[in-house]
Amino acid sequence: MIIRKIAILIFLSCILFVPSKSFAENLGTTHERLKLFEYSFYNYDKKEITESYYRNAFGKTGVMLKKELHNIINNHKKLSYNALWEALRDTDEDPNNRNNVILFGSVAKFLK
Repeated sequence: MIIRKIAILIFLSCILFVPSKSFAENLGTTHERLKLFEYSFYNYDKKEITESYYRNAFGKTGVMLKKELHNIINNHKKLSYNALWEALRDTDEDPNNRNNVILFGSVAKFLK
């Protein structure tokens, strides 16, 4: 679960617009990325856990939001590369097919 939180924070730190694309192309790209963010933030059967996890960050902006997000992840558990792949089997499970994972940042689905 913490891997999903870290992935969300990494995503939030990314730039939504790609300079080499036209404005119209960027709108599509931005919409797709925001939908991926929405998918990642919504934890399906554990939505209330996700909401309580971020409760202290809701409604904050700027420095206060950055500080609160830091507080949320401050005691994260480090995973090895191999452990990360095992964790992704659970954190990125396709809600429509438990045999697949959905890669964050992509709409591609792969067998576990």
